[in-house]
Amino acid sequence: KAVVSTQSGHYGRGLLSGISYQFLFTPTKLLIMFADTLLIVGISICTALFAEGVTYILVYRTEKYKKLKASIEKQTKRLDKKKETITDISKQPGHKKKIEKRKKYRLRLCVDTTA
Repeated sequence: KAVVSTQSGHYGRGLLSGISYQFLFTPTKLLIMFADTLLIVGISICTALFAEGVTYILVYRTEKYKKLKASIEKQTKRLDKKKETITDISKQPGHKKKIEKRKKYRLRLCVDTTA
C-alpha cells in the first residue's frame, strides 16, 4: 500500500506535483511475500514432476517407444562398425553413401520417436 502525503493539502497543478510515495514493507508483509514466493516455486516444481511422470507413463513405457529405441541403438552400432571398416573414403565411395543413408534413416527414426 502506498502512503500519499502532500505538502499543501491538495495534489497541485501538475500530474504528481507535491506527492511523495513511500512503500512500507513491514516484516510481516515481507514474510508473507516470501512464503508466497516459496509456494509458487513449490507448485511449479510439483507441476513439472507431475508432467514428467505422465510423460514417462504415456511415452517411455510403451512398446512402440522401446522398439524404436532398440532400432536406433542397432543402427548406431551398425554405423559405428561401418565407420571403423572404412580406411580410405576416396577408395570406397560406396561406403560413404551407405553411411549417409544410415545417418538419414537414424535421424528419421529419432524424429519418429519424438513425434
